[in-house]
Amino acid sequence: MNPQIELQKKQIAAVRYWEDNTTEELLFGGAKGGGKSYLGCFLIFSNALMYPDTSYFIARRDLNDLVKFTYPSIVEVFNAMGLSFTAYVSYNGQHSYFTLHNGSKVYFIDCKKLPSDPDFQRFGSLQFTRGWFEEIGQIDSMAIINLAAAVGRWKNSEYNLKRKILMTCNPNKGYAYNNFYLPQKSGSLPEFRK
Repeated sequence: MNPQIELQKKQIAAVRYWEDNTTEELLFGGAKGGGKSYLGCFLIFSNALMYPDTSYFIARRDLNDLVKFTYPSIVEVFNAMGLSFTAYVSYNGQHSYFTLHNGSKVYFIDCKKLPSDPDFQRFGSLQFTRGWFEEIGQIDSMAIINLAAAVGRWKNSEYNLKRKILMTCNPNKGYAYNNFYLPQKSGSLPEFRK
């Protein structure tokens, strides 16, 4: 299997950060149509295909938005790679996860704030190899912090994989602004963030 895919210049730069040994958290932002979802689908599913029995998440505030808007982008990326989606992946709609032919799994995670779980303790026992927050401007900061803590805990050592989190967003003054934009502007962005 040698899938090929065309990416824009900025997406290629993001792929390089995804593959380096320094970056752990990567923010990819921009306006509608800038290729954010396409990049996320490519990074998560190409890793899931390359590393058997690994585990990933794609998180968004509302699960329904993942099913309606991200799922079609996943199929689009498989088509662009020249791979039959149904030959490599099955989707469990009841429990919101994909199982790949090599045993890897990709979970859709609902990050909606619940009155019964205001601190997002439901993410405490999860273990993932890598993950992607889609539209982080819509996600509560505590959800990002708690779910991010679950990354790097599933077969990373076995495959010598660095903990990686992709965050995609439209411009806003939330988590991305405070943790990426302002530190970048002041020259204080930590080396593990790009």
